[in-house]
Amino acid sequence: MATTAIEEFWDKTSEIMFLGPWCIPDKICIESDDYTENKTVPSPWYLPAKRIDAYNYCRSLYEMTITKLSISLTSFMEFLILINIGVFL
Repeated sequence: MATTAIEEFWDKTSEIMFLGPWCIPDKICIESDDYTENKTVPSPWYLPAKRIDAYNYCRSLYEMTITKLSISLTSFMEFLILINIGVFL
C-alpha cells in the first residue's frame, strides 16, 4: 500500500494500492502502462452521513474533554494559589 507520493517507499514488485489521491505524484498518470493494475482505496468519508456522524462524534468528544480539562486546570490553579498563600503566611 502506498501511503505517500514518494515513490522510493513503494514496493513496485507487486500491485500498489494508493491510500488516497495524495499518494499519486502529479507526474504519474493512473492510466499509464506502468500503473494500470493500481487502485486507490475508496474514502470512508464519501457518504455525507458518515462525515456527519464523525463530526458529531468528534464534537461530543471535544465537549467532554474540554469540560474535564477545564475542571482539572481550575483545581490545579486553586492548588497553586493555596501554595502561594501558604508561602507568604
